[in-house]
Amino acid sequence: AVVRFGEQEHRLSVSAASPMATGPGRTFEVKTSVPSDLAAAHGTSARVDFLVAQVADSLAVSHKALTTAGGADAVFVIDGDHARAVPVTPGIQDGDMVAVTGELAAGAWVAVSNLDLLRDGASVFPVRPSGGDEVRP
Repeated sequence: AVVRFGEQEHRLSVSAASPMATGPGRTFEVKTSVPSDLAAAHGTSARVDFLVAQVADSLAVSHKALTTAGGADAVFVIDGDHARAVPVTPGIQDGDMVAVTGELAAGAWVAVSNLDLLRDGASVFPVRPSGGDEVRP
């Protein structure tokens, strides 16, 4: 769990979590040990994010960029005015972004539409991404 008290951020381990939600608010009880130096006054609120999975030093692409080429998961990288299939291994997903591993460079442009029409080496007319469709570290 990542616990934030104001500007301070602390990573803590969850010791117990209820197996099901209860009450009209559908709440879960989760327990974690807070070190004594982090003890806050009774009633102090904190933001808590629970990390289910985490990948360090990976690249993320829009889930719309994932396709199959040659029987393997891939993305089509746009090199100039041609598409090039790059094999990738999809990992965890956060919203619309998917972590991938493979021979993919940060900042590369990837195709996110008409993937069924693309082939390796196909001529394309690239359109500048709107911001969310670039490969991000």
